[in-house]
Amino acid sequence: MYRKEDDQFIGSTGLHRINWDIPKFEIGYWIDTRYSKLGYITEAVEKLTKFAFYHYGAKRVEIRCDPNNIASKQIPERLGYTLEGILRNDCLSADGKEVRDTSIYAKTTN
Repeated sequence: MYRKEDDQFIGSTGLHRINWDIPKFEIGYWIDTRYSKLGYITEAVEKLTKFAFYHYGAKRVEIRCDPNNIASKQIPERLGYTLEGILRNDCLSADGKEVRDTSIYAKTTN
């Protein structure tokens, strides 16, 4: 992701865990902390969600995040994704020192 006004690289987002048989996608995102909480990720994820549904005919788009990462979980909540569940002890923290939970948010066509 590059900021329009100065072409500064600020983060990334993309479609992951693609299953073309359904089709379904997972959206992942990251932003440089200097640019967090300014709406950039929300804007990018909103556009990428629409792209997945309209360009690829997605039936399901997921966002998975740590339920303790308040800023990250606010993105799907703000964009109308539904919290479908929390996987307990599902992954490791970024530093690999503790087992964490994973929230699964989704949007579907029906």
